[in-house]
Amino acid sequence: PELRRGEVYSPPPNVGGHDNFTQPTARQPLPPKPYTMCETPYLRNLRQCLQEATSRPVTLHDRQRHLLFTACVEELAVPCIWVLVLLVSGLRLAYVSNWVTAGSLYEMLLLGPVKAVLPLLPLVFPTAWLCLNSYGNARLAGLQHSSDALKDEVDPFEETDLGEKKSCEMELSCVQLRRLFVDILVGRHHGLPRTANLLHVLGSVTALCCVDKKGILSWPNPTAEKVFFLRSCRDPTPTASDSGME
Repeated sequence: PELRRGEVYSPPPNVGGHDNFTQPTARQPLPPKPYTMCETPYLRNLRQCLQEATSRPVTLHDRQRHLLFTACVEELAVPCIWVLVLLVSGLRLAYVSNWVTAGSLYEMLLLGPVKAVLPLLPLVFPTAWLCLNSYGNARLAGLQHSSDALKDEVDPFEETDLGEKKSCEMELSCVQLRRLFVDILVGRHHGLPRTANLLHVLGSVTALCCVDKKGILSWPNPTAEKVFFLRSCRDPTPTASDSGME
């Protein structure tokens, strides 16, 4: 028989007579039956992530970028400075030209505002944004490679084998960081830094939960073992009075 999502292998036991569970009784265990896993539950989550890749929520870095360059610079600073330069150029052309030398109408009303507004336009921002994202992802990839090299050989499916905990500092060399940066920038890296930017994802994380190693691929209902609520290092440490009030 085929087991679908949520079903559990539990054939009816063949027990003769009436079932009386008032006292312990030796019973024959259920016979084992081999099954072939056709699809792991992880594929369903992966397929959903790929299908909804274009409708993912906006990250914190993208919101800050939109606030700084779109809202503050393009929608507020550029129009205000454009109007201010036009007013000053009009006053200079109309009233001050008798005492101060003024340029032509084309220069005063067109070239002047363009020269004032042009430095405010984020012409270099796309290149800087791409380079900074590549640099951040290169540091994350380097830290991942360093942690994999220092990882203890512990059986991931053995709960009692916790291994020896070590505290170490991971440092990245300039050569390794430069190689990762170039690979990510030109698209040779095995990750997906532009479609699934890990830097933006980690920058938007406020809580982190740890799932049992066995529940990621095989168990249908993984439960969180630990939940961590992240906060900035600049946040004040809660005092005893605050903890008592909570």
